[in-house]
Amino acid sequence: MRCSKRNYCYSYGQKVIKGAVILLMLQITVIFTYMHLTVNSTKVFQDRNYNKLYQNMLLSNATKIERLDTANRQSDTAVGFQLKVNRDDALIYGHFRKTKIWKRNRKPKSGFLTIGIPTMQRPGISYLENTLESLIMLTSEQERLEIVIALYMADENQTWVEYTANDLKKKYQKHFDSGFLHIFHYHEQIYPDFNSLYRTFNDATERVIWRSKQNIDYAYMFMYSHNISEYYIQLEDDIQAIPNYFYKIKSFISTMNKKRIKWFCLDFCNLGFVGKLVRNDELLVLAKFLLMFFNDQPGDNLLGYLKHVKTQFKDIRHKPSLFQHVGVVSSLRGKRQFLQDGTLKKKSSKKRFYNDNPPADIETKIETFEKHFPKNPYGLTDEYFWGISPKQGDVFTIKFHKPEQVTGIYIKFGLPEQPDDILSEGKLKVSQNCENWKYIKSIHGHQSVINLDRSYSNWPSKLQCVTIEVTRTQAIWMIIQEISIFTKR
Repeated sequence: MRCSKRNYCYSYGQKVIKGAVILLMLQITVIFTYMHLTVNSTKVFQDRNYNKLYQNMLLSNATKIERLDTANRQSDTAVGFQLKVNRDDALIYGHFRKTKIWKRNRKPKSGFLTIGIPTMQRPGISYLENTLESLIMLTSEQERLEIVIALYMADENQTWVEYTANDLKKKYQKHFDSGFLHIFHYHEQIYPDFNSLYRTFNDATERVIWRSKQNIDYAYMFMYSHNISEYYIQLEDDIQAIPNYFYKIKSFISTMNKKRIKWFCLDFCNLGFVGKLVRNDELLVLAKFLLMFFNDQPGDNLLGYLKHVKTQFKDIRHKPSLFQHVGVVSSLRGKRQFLQDGTLKKKSSKKRFYNDNPPADIETKIETFEKHFPKNPYGLTDEYFWGISPKQGDVFTIKFHKPEQVTGIYIKFGLPEQPDDILSEGKLKVSQNCENWKYIKSIHGHQSVINLDRSYSNWPSKLQCVTIEVTRTQAIWMIIQEISIFTKR
């Protein structure tokens, strides 16, 4: 480079040197941060009598959960424990697929992606089945051969665990038989004395216990899922996936690897721990880190710190997000959370409402075009139902899993790009037992709104079924873009 003036060259050289010094200082800061965390974590273990959390971090599944006989501290801190997972003992339903071998490093593998989902009781509501339906329906049979959904029953109520597991087994038997779906639960007591935890962030004691238990649950899940697949993604039991989510995850990982971008964690959702993906090799490291500071910080904070320790200083995020959070009622008593991924909602939702409909089965004999399934308008994505030439007498029925106190119904037909694909003539009917039907109103055109609280004084207190009946055969196809069922909960 030539410089017309000596002073300019001198100034430019100073800037280059200054930049190099700043870069060097940043690297030194990262090294000292890592050393500080390592030293402090060792001290924390010694101070709390944790001794060693892991001995050699063996890759085998062999294990049991053991308590350490350690002397009690004078201060009220958590009793140390050693957490190990025996997958065979933990597995309730499902089976492990035959392992293959990765050619590169000769490690066992049975799939491309493990989807980890913890679930607990929520007061008066469950989002779990809708979450599973979303993940299952939006994948093909071929894709499911590369996926394992690992559902962790994290609740301490054994009666609830057994009931829920048995109920899911009846509904998803073929997915358990194929190894696509696992249900697992800790087989011995794994938790410390939560009464001895200390408070941080000025959180209430109940919240500290809740998030501390959550960290231990996450660690247990990571250890169970180690070596099942090449990658692991963390979800929750109250999410809705978007179409082609698995293909988009594979493509994004492939793009990052081809660009040789160094990454520890990829984000497929903007909220908390939801949609965070790591390599299989990082699962035990992540488990150890969460257990190390389980009382100190929420899990998503700890993930952020570990990301920095691993020298990933920026989030690497897929846009738009692939998973939307839909739950409102938390497993923490009294907590309500209206958290949604705003970018996903703006970009993928064309619906008027973003309603969390009550769990239901959708039934129709109307011929379905391609993958525009009957379940689509009832969900939270912008997918829709597209039926081929409905005939007189055809019905589209919503059958609730339990009787619901319905207060309003909204149905939207057609799309802006397909404005003529509507219901030409039909009826809306309801029933308390799915047999004796009560006529509500005629429906046709683009949308129908029914406010049951105000318009129908003799309305049944609880409904089991809602149905749309076609009253005239039509040559045009029918699109149902949205169905929103409003209830008192």
